[in-house]
This record gives sequence, structure tokens and C-alpha cells, in this order.
Amino acid sequence: MIQLYHVYKSYQKGANVIEDVSLNIDRGEFVFLVGASGAGKTTLLKLLFCAEPITSGQAMVNNHSLAKINPKDIPYLRRSIGVVFQDFKLLNNRTIFDNVAITLEILGMNRNDIRRKVTKALKRVGLAFMEGKYPLELSGGEQQRVAIARAVVNSPSILLADEPTGNLDPELSVDIMNILTDINAMGTTVLVATHDKFLLQKFMKRTIIINKGKVSEPI
Repeated sequence: MIQLYHVYKSYQKGANVIEDVSLNIDRGEFVFLVGASGAGKTTLLKLLFCAEPITSGQAMVNNHSLAKINPKDIPYLRRSIGVVFQDFKLLNNRTIFDNVAITLEILGMNRNDIRRKVTKALKRVGLAFMEGKYPLELSGGEQQRVAIARAVVNSPSILLADEPTGNLDPELSVDIMNILTDINAMGTTVLVATHDKFLLQKFMKRTIIINKGKVSEPI
């Protein structure tokens, strides 16, 4: 599902942000990407959904070669990838329903299918009753649930989550991780970047460590 071979990422002629990374994540896995702030977690995730190009090396994501991908094919790859950001990135002037529906609207889906898919996604995260509210009327945990619903509304095969619990208290963090675990149980490959040791201990998933752009796995 995700395969990286000796991948490097640098900006202009600066030092490598990602250095000689090789890893393999199988279809249906749930994996934690762990590292301190600035270790390279966000950059690595950006490479996977083509927000940044790799500098060198080989990378395959859902059978697409990131080193050779044509820019016009990137939107098609992104249709198979859901992304959850730490800062939610919700549109405050649009309802919860509309925030989740926006991805499907961009794809040109008809209104009946949009209604069905958005309702299903909001039910998965326990927010079906809030579809008419606006983001600023919701708590931080509820806003993160909306962001997850938006990420999974088109049934992606891969879900990338960048510090999805970074702004939440421990109880809400566990709630969010339970939702991600349920999504994984339905067949979605999940990669979660975090520095929360409590979550690592509680959920006991495969862990990849990143430090100064290099990755390893615990022995």
C-alpha cells in the first residue's frame, strides 16, 4: 500500500528534512509514526499525498510512483487518500454538513449521493445530529470528528492523520483514536503521526520512529 525506498526530501540546497527513508506499510495496517516536533513527521505525510515532491528515491502509494507521477494524475491519487490535520482546517462559514460534503462536491457527485455519503460519515463519528451547526459552535473534539468525517466520506483506502489529538485532552484523544481504530477495522490503511506516548501504550499498534528525518522501528 505504501512503500518507500531510500527517499530523501530537501528544500533547495539545505539539509535533508527526510533522509534515506525506507519503509513498507501493508494494506489494512494501522501504524503510528512517532517523533518529536520537527522530526519530519509532517513532511513525510506531505510526501505521501503529494503536497510536496520527493527529492530522490522511490515511493509507491496505492500503486502510484510518486517519483514519476504526472501532475494531472495527483488529484486521482488523492481521491484514495484521506487526510486529517491537527488544526482541523474547517470552513467556519459553512455548516458541518457542507464541510464534509465539499470533497464530494469537487468530484461532481450528485446531491443524493452526497447526502447519503455525508450522513453515513457523520454517523460514523457520532455527529449526525450536528450537521446543521457551524464549526465554531462545536468543541475541539467535535471539530476533529468533523475533520475525520470529511477525510473518510469518499471511503479512501488510506487515511493519514497528522497529530489528530495534539490539541485535545487525554479523554478526547482516546475517543478520536477509537474512531480511527474503527475506520481501520473496516479495511482502511491508517497512518497516525503523534508524539503522545500514552496513546502508543494504550493502543499497541506497530510504531515507526522518526528522528531528524530518519526512521527506524523499535526492536
